[in-house]
Amino acid sequence: MHDKDEDEYGGAKKPHYHCLIKFKSVKSYRQMLSLTGQLHAPNPKPCESVVGKVRYWLHLDNPEKYQYKKEDIKAFCGFDAKEVLKPSKTQQTAMMREIRKYIRDNNILELKTFMDYADAECPQWGYVINRYQSHIRDYINSGRYSSNDRQNKHYQDLALVRRFIKNNAITDMEDVYAFLDEEKPQLAYLMVDYYQEIKDCLTSVQRRTASYKDVTPESRSLVQQQLPKALTSFRDPIALEEYYEMIDSEPIY
Repeated sequence: MHDKDEDEYGGAKKPHYHCLIKFKSVKSYRQMLSLTGQLHAPNPKPCESVVGKVRYWLHLDNPEKYQYKKEDIKAFCGFDAKEVLKPSKTQQTAMMREIRKYIRDNNILELKTFMDYADAECPQWGYVINRYQSHIRDYINSGRYSSNDRQNKHYQDLALVRRFIKNNAITDMEDVYAFLDEEKPQLAYLMVDYYQEIKDCLTSVQRRTASYKDVTPESRSLVQQQLPKALTSFRDPIALEEYYEMIDSEPIY
C-alpha cells in the first residue's frame, strides 16, 4: 500500500497498491490481462527485475520520497521480500569493513557484546552477521589474543621498572623518570598507564628504607636466626626480601 506518496506539487496522491505475481512458468500477456481484469486493476506490465521492483516499492533508491518499510510488504505462498532485498556482494563487502572497523575502534573482545550492539543499533548488518558469523567470531578472538599478548608485555615492562626501583632503593619519582628517559624511553607509556602501580612500589621502598634505619645490625642478625627453616633453606632472594618487608613493618627490639 502506497499511502504517503506526493505529486509534483506536494499534494497527496491517491492511496494505491503495487502487486507482483511470480509464476513458475512463463505467462502470456493475455493470460495476465484476464487476471487483472477480474481485479479491476490497471493493465499488467512485465517485471524485468524482482529486486528492482521491490526496491522501487520501498523508494530505497529515492531518498527524497517517503521511505516505506520492508515489514509493510505483504507476501504470500512462500515469497520472501527480505531475501529479495539481501545485500549485494559489494554491499556485503562494505558492511564487513564497517563491522571490522567497529570491532577495532571499540576494542570488542566478546561476540555477545558485538551482537547485542548490532541488534540494537545496526539491524542492517543482520544478513551479513548471519552469513559470516564464523569469520566475525574469529576476528574478535584474534583481537582478544592480541590484547592478552599486549597485556602480558605491559606486565613484563612494569616488572622491569619495579626491579629497578627495588634493586636501587629508589624513593623519588624523578629518578624513575630519569631512568626511563635515559635507559628505557620505549617504556615511557608506563608512567601514563601504570603510574599508580609505580607510585605504590616507590612507597613500599620508602617504608622499607625508613624501617631499616631503626634496625640495628644485632637485631637483624637475631631476626635471621629466627627465620623459619623452610624459608632459610629456600634460596630465593625475592622471598627473603618479602619476608623482611613483612617483619620490618613492626619495630624490632
